[in-house]
Amino acid sequence: MTAKVRDLAASLTAKINLIVERQQLTEETLAQTRSERDVLAKRVAQLEAEVKALKNDLHFASMSSTLAQSPQHVADTRSLLAGLIRDIDRCIADIKAC
Repeated sequence: MTAKVRDLAASLTAKINLIVERQQLTEETLAQTRSERDVLAKRVAQLEAEVKALKNDLHFASMSSTLAQSPQHVADTRSLLAGLIRDIDRCIADIKAC
């Protein structure tokens, strides 16, 4: 009878150790996954900002080609729009700094 109790205790101890090991592995995997998720979330935010900037560039390029009749006019219009955008960005930065 004592042998059965010892075998049962040994079996329970082994199973508990296995559960603890699996829990630790799961926690490590969870931490790694959360870290990867944070990195990917930052990358998504960067890509969204890049897409927004490219859409704005496309919009201004199409606007400048619509406003101008010749290639030189297109270049001049783009230059003018780029200057206006820089001025607007500077004003926004100044307002935020206040």
